[in-house]
Amino acid sequence: WPHRNGAATTLTPGLYATVTDPESRSSTLSVEVEHDPAATGQGSGLIWSGTSQNTFTSGSEGNVSVPAGKLSDGWKLRWRARATAGGINGAWSPWSTFSVELSKPSVSALNVWPHRNGAATTLTPGLYATVTDPESRSSTLSVEVEHDPAATGQGSGLIWSGTSQNTFTSGSEGNVSVPAGKLSDGWKLRWRARATAGGINGAWSPWSTFF
Repeated sequence: WPHRNGAATTLTPGLYATVTDPESRSSTLSVEVEHDPAATGQGSGLIWSGTSQNTFTSGSEGNVSVPAGKLSDGWKLRWRARATAGGINGAWSPWSTFSVELSKPSVSALNVWPHRNGAATTLTPGLYATVTDPESRSSTLSVEVEHDPAATGQGSGLIWSGTSQNTFTSGSEGNVSVPAGKLSDGWKLRWRARATAGGINGAWSPWSTFF
């Protein structure tokens, strides 16, 4: 926990299990977290093991949180648990699988302003995009501006990248202005954007062209 559709939405999830003891003793909860053997390209074997600092009454739900720095976004994992009461370890549970999929902000509705018929009418245009976060966090907006690969006689590759100084509420329109001295009249360009919320970068948008 927290999770969405079987995937942990944090790099420090809590692992929960009901502990039961036939003598009604309180128990600690121990866990092991491994790479899912069916996964590829992320490593293999044990990642982390730990035991709760607290004890839990028989029939209650115990929990252990994975510490920071152990998991990575996109990993597929499995874990198991066991209870210990009166110095006696219970059997390990069967393995249970989960994945890590951090909640990421997104951008949409890219727009350049001021413009006329798709052309910026200033050398310092504002680049606008709607930012949306599934957890309603505020986001910054980052942009990259490149020469249009289809254009000739004006250069190629990245011209400028920048990030907003302000944050924008989920569902609102964020913006970043291109500073002076970066663009030239007549250039054909493309740009893309992404939002960042809670230190987590969303995906880059598709490229959008302007001139």
